[in-house]
Amino acid sequence: MWDETEGKRGSIEISTCIHTYIMAHNDIKNVKMMSDGCGGQQKNYHFSSMCLLTVTQHPTLNVIDHKFFETGHTHMECDSIHSKIETKAKNVPVYTPDGWAQLVRLARTNPKPFNVTTLTHDDFKDFGARNQYLSKISNGRKLGIHDAVWLQYRKEDPDKIFIKDTYDKNIPFQEIHLKKKRGKTVVYPVSAYSQRLKISSQKKNDLIKLCQDGQIPRIYHPFYENLPSSETVKDCLPEPDVTEDSE
Repeated sequence: MWDETEGKRGSIEISTCIHTYIMAHNDIKNVKMMSDGCGGQQKNYHFSSMCLLTVTQHPTLNVIDHKFFETGHTHMECDSIHSKIETKAKNVPVYTPDGWAQLVRLARTNPKPFNVTTLTHDDFKDFGARNQYLSKISNGRKLGIHDAVWLQYRKEDPDKIFIKDTYDKNIPFQEIHLKKKRGKTVVYPVSAYSQRLKISSQKKNDLIKLCQDGQIPRIYHPFYENLPSSETVKDCLPEPDVTEDSE
């Protein structure tokens, strides 16, 4: 988890989370992922670049399979997790992001509390920087990332993305070849943010007013007083399918 000053909600953040999670698990050979088809988070070349790097770097991982749910059929296990969190939040006052992290942990007690990892801006990596050194060439029937219902990444083919627009195992994958541009070297991901992200001055002023009015207990005031802000920042978050690193 992270707050609005530490990261956004796009493919940079999702890619970092998935990469960190996979790399923390040793002795795995195959990873299978299911997700919705949100283009701004996990169905784009930024996320694919992360998957290729992960399957290459991991000492034992050979294949990553990433399948996308059909539209209208996107119920996942995480939906029940969200339901537990919402139920817990109805009865517990929360005043800071740390409070939300603690609430999520305690939203389940059996078999054990949820594991929550708190991230800061220093943790997020921009895997998209790798894409500027690659050119994309499709062979066979032309398919793009946004057409996919199944993407596969193989350690033995670090310069290819295998793609299908069907779940049929008998239909062969098409291939997207990633070629290094002449004179360029593929780079590892760079830090996405050099400092905390600023919220709008209007939002900060509203939060400070809540502190002054006693709506937020005094013990939490320093958190809000130290939030970075700017007059030029818009008071909104982009929708998760809107991203600066689209295909």
